Amino acid sequence: MTTEKDFQYSGKVYTHKNITIIARYDKELNYEKYREIRNKFYLAYNEVRNEFAISKFNKNQTELLNSDEQEDIIKWREIREIFPIRYTETVD
Repeated sequence: MTTEKDFQYSGKVYTHKNITIIARYDKELNYEKYREIRNKFYLAYNEVRNEFAISKFNKNQTELLNSDEQEDIIKWREIREIFPIRYTETVD
């Protein structure tokens, strides 16, 4: 389900209301493989956030995050609200 929301700098954006990634891991999985899989989820989220930041603000998310300008900080917060990371894990 998507909802339309109006943001100060991002404008009108359709966001997904309830996307959660639920990862189910085998208890025999070694830590390195687990970490590799988990990192791929976070990299995917950050790639989407970064593409959005560049397309809307001509700055990548690192530039927004490290900026001292209040406007950039608000833009970064908007991106986090538009693309929240909802990730949970279970072990079999």
